Amino acid sequence: MANTNPLEIPEIRINIGQHLGLSDLARYLTVSRSCYHTEAWRKYDSIPCSNLLSLELHCNTGSSPIVIAQYDQLRDLVISGGQPRIFTPRPIWKPTHSMLNLLSLKIDQMDIDPAATEIFWDLCTRLHSLDILNTGIARLPDRSMTFERLQKLGLWLRPAHPFEQQLDWIAQCPNLTSLYWSDQSGRMAVSSDAFANRVANGAWPELSELRLIHHSPSDAQLSRIIHGMRQVKALDVYESQFGLPTITALRPHFHVLRKLNTIFAETVIGSIAPEILASCPQLEDFTIGRIMSQDILQGRPWICERSMRSLRLNVAISPVQDADQHQQLVLERISRLINLENLTLRHFQYDEENTQLGLRLGKGLEQLSTLKKLVNLNFHNYTQELSKAEAQWMIDKWKNLRQVRGTTIKAIDTQIVPMFNAAAISATIRVSHD
Repeated sequence: MANTNPLEIPEIRINIGQHLGLSDLARYLTVSRSCYHTEAWRKYDSIPCSNLLSLELHCNTGSSPIVIAQYDQLRDLVISGGQPRIFTPRPIWKPTHSMLNLLSLKIDQMDIDPAATEIFWDLCTRLHSLDILNTGIARLPDRSMTFERLQKLGLWLRPAHPFEQQLDWIAQCPNLTSLYWSDQSGRMAVSSDAFANRVANGAWPELSELRLIHHSPSDAQLSRIIHGMRQVKALDVYESQFGLPTITALRPHFHVLRKLNTIFAETVIGSIAPEILASCPQLEDFTIGRIMSQDILQGRPWICERSMRSLRLNVAISPVQDADQHQQLVLERISRLINLENLTLRHFQYDEENTQLGLRLGKGLEQLSTLKKLVNLNFHNYTQELSKAEAQWMIDKWKNLRQVRGTTIKAIDTQIVPMFNAAAISATIRVSHD
């Protein structure tokens, strides 16, 4: 008991709370998570904070958020829960509705109280950005309501409303520039076709960033969607196959394209990836499906060498005579991405003889010393035995590295993970027995 922190004892925290005014309480809530969640703080429903512009409220079954009622200046609000999901407290929506400067709202892993549905949707008509993620709501807005100010929408309803109702509501947001829609209603083929028709008919003329989850549009549907967009700056429809019609529709947008996810495009993307890398000067985030090293190496120089921030490759070394040289050439190409912050390397088995792209000293790893801004490294399905020398090289050369995640088929030295952790790098390397 002598070594116990007094603030870890609930009775002491409650006693302290009884003697604090609002200004002292506001400071005390930042001391620790335990202090924030103590029962004593629930009786306060207003903490004045005159300059606050952004706020995150984290709720769980053991606590309720402190409702902030007097913030005309608040612009960004995040309300998040956990598992199991809980209702957002009903009193929160009336003061939130009074925040006339509020532009952005995100709700994550919550359920909207049915009694607050009407005031919630009325609030949303004023927003520029809205995310309703892994969240339940009793009913969608009346069709008479319009959301003309809304430019960015993220929608993942659980349980899902019928896709026709979701689509009708999204159509009530005519000025969307960015849409993330995860539809789990179970009618993917029908919903993809209906959505493609809406885009092609000009329902969202300013739409330039699109991410669809659980939609699986066909190649023809996705090409129609792209043809209906004036500009395509971000396209993440990873469950689509990305055939030639889609690529043909996408080419006119290469000059503005910033993000592209082609993770399931196994048949076409290998031959088109070099063209994308050589033709998209603003490309920042590229996820490439299965690709052979010879496809990476062919073609013109990559025009996105300075713009690229995130690269994900699912790659195998082509069956060539000098596989080691091929590996070094691929890593040399990656080394030119001097502003890269996130690198993910996945290996797939092309045949019994193919070699995987590794991160080994003496086989090209040294070339990646140019990636001085690298923050996150991920590698999966590797047979490589990461050595302590290679781990130390990463620590020494990548000063901004903060996370290493991976799966290997072979066991690694038990000292590797502690080495990363000692350098303030979060590391999780799992041995797969598949």
